[in-house]
Amino acid sequence: MVTALELLAAVPAAPPQSFLDVRARITDAYDISKGRILEDPRHLLCNDILRIPFPLNLVPPSSRVISRYMDIIRRSKSLEQLLNTGVLYRGRRIKLVDPTILADIMATPKQDWTAAVEGVADKIYPDWRELFQKQESGFLLRCGKN
Repeated sequence: MVTALELLAAVPAAPPQSFLDVRARITDAYDISKGRILEDPRHLLCNDILRIPFPLNLVPPSSRVISRYMDIIRRSKSLEQLLNTGVLYRGRRIKLVDPTILADIMATPKQDWTAAVEGVADKIYPDWRELFQKQESGFLLRCGKN
């Protein structure tokens, strides 16, 4: 499974010749969802799965903003148009000035969220990292990896 944020993060990560493939994936996801993007799942993970409060200093990315980015990208004919000439969107030409913002939308909150969740785990069970390392090492040995 892939989130809408992860699809958007592929735009700056992909080489320019792969833009049409990335755009096709974004278009398919947008069309299947009819443009309705759910809120970021990290909030749900914290509240309903981990049973911990979502870190107060983090604001989950708006599903409306994510949907608009997807809509603009799916309307673009090329990466050149998206970055330089602009995509006609709601009567205006919209350019993506800095494509790394899409990766930042995904990466920065993810890093902050991971650090916050690890901090909570450290308080509840300080030895969790050691246990995780043991389990990961055992898994790799069972899979035949050194």
